[in-house]
Formats: sequence, structure tokens, C-alpha cells
Amino acid sequence: GGYARPYAAFSRVSNIAGNGFSVEAFPAHAFSSAESAVIGVRRLAAAAGSPAYQTNCFVGNLNDVTAPGTLVVTTVTAMVYSSTGAMLGNAAVNLVPGQLTRLLDIFSVVGIPAGDYDDAVVRFVESGPDEPGLLSFCTVQDNSSFGADFRIAKQESGDSGLEVGGKDGNVRRNSTVSVDVATSAGPGR
Repeated sequence: GGYARPYAAFSRVSNIAGNGFSVEAFPAHAFSSAESAVIGVRRLAAAAGSPAYQTNCFVGNLNDVTAPGTLVVTTVTAMVYSSTGAMLGNAAVNLVPGQLTRLLDIFSVVGIPAGDYDDAVVRFVESGPDEPGLLSFCTVQDNSSFGADFRIAKQESGDSGLEVGGKDGNVRRNSTVSVDVATSAGPGR
């Protein structure tokens, strides 16, 4: 009683045929306002022997660091890049603390015309005032069986790409970066 205990969670989402995905547990400090990305997303039309694929994304504002009764809106921009790195489109979402928003068919949400895209990247960038912890993820859905996989957004950089580490006003972090350097003596010498 009276103190926090460690916990773990596991979730499995599936359709009636048993197709689905698993969601692993993440600690609260894993979520920040740092720029994050989901890789390998796709939108593909059905072809002979291959189902259609659709990518749905979700973004949520986890933390409420404002005074009780005061909800501060934060803006998150979702940007989709092609497999070659070209920006294809973007859209902004305004979120209040505790809100999770679904972006059904992220390619349509950001204004990309019909067509096939494979191995694309979705980036999420927060630009609000309070640096909340954000939960961002996408599911790549097979539109024949309605099976899907789960891809959580992974942090790419801290503050505007200039630093490594979390970016928010809600969690204390200590990020350490290590670099291996090759020398003329070769490895292990």
C-alpha cells in the first residue's frame, strides 16, 4: 500500500480469424515530445495474390502538466516521406491532454493522391508550449483479412534534431551517446 510498484503489460489485438498484432509495454519515460518516426509503412492496392495495405496512425497527448482545469492544446504534425526521403505530405493535429486521435489512412490524411507507396516513413513533430509526453504509433493493415501489425514511433532526435535525448518538461532523463571510432591499428588492438 501507499507506494508505486513496478508493473508490466501486454496486449494482443486480433480479428475473428486470429490475425492481429501484439503491443508490448513501455514505461512512461519512453514517451516525450522529441521528434519520432515509424518506418516501413505502406499503402498498396490489391494485386493478384496480394492484398491491399493501408496505414493508420494514432497520436496522443499523455501528460497534463497544467494547472487543474486548464487544458493546454499542443500541436503535432504528421509528415510522410517516401522510401527515397522525399516529403510527400503533412497534416497538423491539435491535442488536449489525455486525447488520442486516429489518423485513418495516413497517406490520405496528409493529402497524398491515390497510388502505391511502400517502405515509407511517418514522422511526428510536436510544436506546442508544454512539451508533453506523446504516444505515436501506426498499424499497417491488410485490407483482405483485416490483420495488422503495430509499429510504435521511435525517437529520432531531441530538440529540433540538434541533440540526442528526450524533449519534454515532464520526465528527468540522462541520455548518453557513445561512438565507436576505427583506428589505424584495427579493432581490438
